[in-house]
Amino acid sequence: MKKEELIEVASFCHDRARLINQDLYIVRQILKLAAKYKEEIEVSPAFYTMILDSLERSIVIELAKLFDRDDSSLQVNKVLETIRDNIDWFPKTRRVETSNVIESNNGKIETRSEKIIFDVPLEPEKRLNDLIFRKEELSNTIEKLRKLRNKVYAHNDKRVLLDGQEKWMKENGFSLDDVENLLGLAFDICDFVLVRLTGEGRHRKAINIDDFEKTLKYVQMGREHWNKEIEKLINKE
Repeated sequence: MKKEELIEVASFCHDRARLINQDLYIVRQILKLAAKYKEEIEVSPAFYTMILDSLERSIVIELAKLFDRDDSSLQVNKVLETIRDNIDWFPKTRRVETSNVIESNNGKIETRSEKIIFDVPLEPEKRLNDLIFRKEELSNTIEKLRKLRNKVYAHNDKRVLLDGQEKWMKENGFSLDDVENLLGLAFDICDFVLVRLTGEGRHRKAINIDDFEKTLKYVQMGREHWNKEIEKLINKE
């Protein structure tokens, strides 16, 4: 894989991880707000149940793609292997310009010296070793993810169906924290490439992703208004 191809694959995987992260964030919002807005959610319980189920399936399937073992797939394992095999592509230092600055009596900030140029060590080998270690630590989590995708979401596994899916899921639990840990690893692997080779940092979720509570507040206001109107009708009778 050439350097330009590595950047493209890392960019693709980062975009995929961002979409999964947004799904995860919405799931966490719904679960967090379910108690506070219990009556509002009960206005349409089937809707929220279906949303959670769809997001759960999407998260598992798409996250499993990111950690696929197929060499023909665009996945973070390939990005990490390419980094390891081509560590010389990554700069060991970054040149930074700065200057000494003092504040004058009138409050204006002025430069009092010539610019100073120095090199900041980036230690790509050390960072790479950290990523490899984290991936090894999460190897059991990755295997649980693959089993969950293959046996429940991608195929109707006979043994799972005969033993009972609920029992199997309990024994092979895969939590939202597991999703978060794997996403963090995926983002950090991709950012290793994108930040060091392009100088580009990317958002990990949409900036307006936390607006779900606004919807529930509007439902709350509508429910309160509805109750008042019903009360008026009852009093008229």
